[in-house]
Amino acid sequence: MTLSFRSVGCDIIAARHAKTNKKTTRTMKNNNAYHEPCMPRRMLADNETLLRREAQHLLAAEVGRLLASPDASPRCWTGSQADLMEALYLAFETGDLTDDMGLPITFTSLVRKVFARLGRSVPGNPYKVARIASARKGIRQQCYLNRYLLLYKRGHHDIFLKHIN
Repeated sequence: MTLSFRSVGCDIIAARHAKTNKKTTRTMKNNNAYHEPCMPRRMLADNETLLRREAQHLLAAEVGRLLASPDASPRCWTGSQADLMEALYLAFETGDLTDDMGLPITFTSLVRKVFARLGRSVPGNPYKVARIASARKGIRQQCYLNRYLLLYKRGHHDIFLKHIN
């Protein structure tokens, strides 16, 4: 099966090879044809979604380690309050964290426990702070999960815990 598309003066032909079952694109550049492998957009989106989900579960595990650590001395968060609230909300969304009864922990109790552990005062409306923080966009301000995922792809570990002294 061959599909043809017309795009900016060059013909792009997507052909599915029967033997290899690989999808490739064939483009004409300077009257020379060449083949390059391409990955369907849906597959790229699925891989990115899986990476984001995996990073979110790793973040929840780091928050769980913070709560389970026996060290009772107050610690200090070196990042912004918006980053902390967004990270806690991402960890809460996974449903991996549980309370003493084995039930999924509520967001407000998670915030209270972590803020008490860090010696900080709890914001009046934690949901609002987390929602505003997660809506950050642009070049200079990205949401915490995007930055966490970038560092995770580069091979860094315990990214959340490195913000705690």
